[in-house]
Amino acid sequence: MNEKNVQVMENPFPFINFLSGIEYMSEVVQCMVEYCGATEDEAIIKLNQLWSDSPFVDQDDLRLHDDPYIWANLIQFGDGWWRDSSRWPPPKSFLDRWYTSPDSNSAN
Repeated sequence: MNEKNVQVMENPFPFINFLSGIEYMSEVVQCMVEYCGATEDEAIIKLNQLWSDSPFVDQDDLRLHDDPYIWANLIQFGDGWWRDSSRWPPPKSFLDRWYTSPDSNSAN
């Protein structure tokens, strides 16, 4: 029997249990760290606090239809974050990663 090396991703998000959703949340965390000044731990805690009472059931959940960049800013800065012209439009580095990387954007 052929054995394959499989890397198992630890899921820090108890409110979601499907791979594309975990990848999406990981991108939200990355955006919070890279563009919003949060630490990784802070970002994970904020996501878990926000959605611990309303789990995601599947990849059709409407919350997955916005870019992770949008959620990152909303979670970090609150309603009205888009009024800050330095936050909109999203940085090219995010757009390139999310929309052109072959292994990203799997939740959308």
